[in-house]
Amino acid sequence: PQNPDDHLHFNVSHSHDWALLGFAKERPIGVDLEWLDRNSDVDLLATRVFNPKEYAEWEALPESERTTAFFPLWTRTEAYPQAVGLGLTQNPRTLHVSIGPDALLHADTTRPLEKQPDPSRAWSLHSHWVAPRYLAALAVQGPLPEITHHEVRVW
Repeated sequence: PQNPDDHLHFNVSHSHDWALLGFAKERPIGVDLEWLDRNSDVDLLATRVFNPKEYAEWEALPESERTTAFFPLWTRTEAYPQAVGLGLTQNPRTLHVSIGPDALLHADTTRPLEKQPDPSRAWSLHSHWVAPRYLAALAVQGPLPEITHHEVRVW
């Protein structure tokens, strides 16, 4: 008999000419890939996708750092709903993702951190540049695994 925890989980995202496939053994995974348009109105987007706490953290950054901080936060916020099968139906404003380079996500923003579920059930998030102007994000349940990536060109 096969153990259901031995299953391989996967997720896919694409943007422009790139696709991202993420694989994880024994736990859910979500990925997001974005082509970064530096002309985006990040102030407007931030008001639409960040919850009030994230927005306050982001707005407290020096203005010169906001665009750089926006994109990792945005992609990580989109990777989590992919991992749990909600896709774009999850309202990103119900999540709290910290601005740091790697983050733990707490999906229940109504609870204080000390009353969050078991930390082993928390979600780890990671952002990674995969090519110039392409940022990938990974969401996995539990601690971050060793991350490797391979580029495959398709013509």
